[in-house]
Amino acid sequence: MNSCSTCGWCSSRESASTPCTTWYAPSRGACAARRRRSRTRRRSSGCSATTSRRRTWPARSSSPAASSAAPASPRTRAACPPCPDAEAARAWFDREHGGLLAAVSLAELHGLPRHTVCLTRNLSFHLNARGQFDDLWNVCRTALTAVRGLDDPQLLCVTLANVGVACWKVGRFESGLEAAQEARDVAVALGDRHIQAHSESTIGLLTSMLGRYEEALTLLSEAVARSAKLGAGRAEAEGLSTLSTLYEKWGRYAEAAETARRSLEISRSIGYHANLIMSLTDLAFAQVGLGELEEADENLAQARRLSELRTAPGDVGLVLALSARVAHARGRTTEAEGFAVRALELARTGATPVRLAEVENIIGHLRCALGDHQSAVVLHRHARQAAVEMGFRSEEASALAGLAQALEALGDTETADGYRAEAARLYAFMGVRSPRTVHA
Repeated sequence: MNSCSTCGWCSSRESASTPCTTWYAPSRGACAARRRRSRTRRRSSGCSATTSRRRTWPARSSSPAASSAAPASPRTRAACPPCPDAEAARAWFDREHGGLLAAVSLAELHGLPRHTVCLTRNLSFHLNARGQFDDLWNVCRTALTAVRGLDDPQLLCVTLANVGVACWKVGRFESGLEAAQEARDVAVALGDRHIQAHSESTIGLLTSMLGRYEEALTLLSEAVARSAKLGAGRAEAEGLSTLSTLYEKWGRYAEAAETARRSLEISRSIGYHANLIMSLTDLAFAQVGLGELEEADENLAQARRLSELRTAPGDVGLVLALSARVAHARGRTTEAEGFAVRALELARTGATPVRLAEVENIIGHLRCALGDHQSAVVLHRHARQAAVEMGFRSEEASALAGLAQALEALGDTETADGYRAEAARLYAFMGVRSPRTVHA
């Protein structure tokens, strides 16, 4: 997302419409109108220029830094801080991290809801990139409380859309679903098709996490079609990637592969680095399901090379976890172990709860295949606990299936049978016809 010179809420329509893994921001004209209203309120309330400058400095200064740190962000006209490139912006955010979090709290304490919301939006880029998801969730909640005190439906809509993203990041799927549904309703009332598409994609993502695959398929298909009609390439690519993941979790591997290829094509054409990596990974997951291990191996090698640039630790962990599975299947046991160890390290230190559960289950199944059943039990138990807390149905089922297999190998057939029955019930709920191929 991109930022405006004062409050950090202005961006191009294209980048604003990206779903779920990025932050939404409204149009430049809407941002300017809000700034005019804010100046009028300050004058009428007797707020001094000096006080105003002190209170607005964090929002002003974080805006150009957010613009530099975020992919594809245009520069703003704010003069400070000097952030000539993304690395300088990230260094500035790292240095000012504590102060910026305190500034959000201070803005809330002093009854400055607009500053609270705008500073939160700018800070969200940094918190998300650094994997500080609890802080992200906390400031987004603060911003939502603040924006509800304003008579500004557009800003409410944007904030709700971003809260939905933050909820996904911390594994609060039900709360995220509520926020995204409200954002969609407000967007429809405002006639904002971009936020509507963004929110529908978020709803589809969270619905798929909750195992409601038929409902998610409709929502995601509509969101992708809407993004394509709006010419929002980034949003379309991300939506297709999410749709491919849904098909793969469902065991519909041919459709998963086809959808991943469409996402990959768009990502390459617009130079969307982060989604290019995930599209390659999505395609590799589908190819593993189809038994096309050589092709999957090649795509994962390309994803690993691309991941040497700045990539979210959890995403790299997922790439490496699947790389471990494919390397083992192709007889490269030593290489597989190296991938597995590194995948777990990354997932445990900088991943979302979603990515951690996925990585632990993949490595758990691999450990079981290697005969290390005790390690498999530990990994699957942890993944299951996290999945249950989130309501992440596919990973809960995968963990249960893995536990059943590992415990059976350890001689505990009674417990294994119970876990296998629980997994079967979850797979039936999701409509997965061949669960063995899904978690193998």
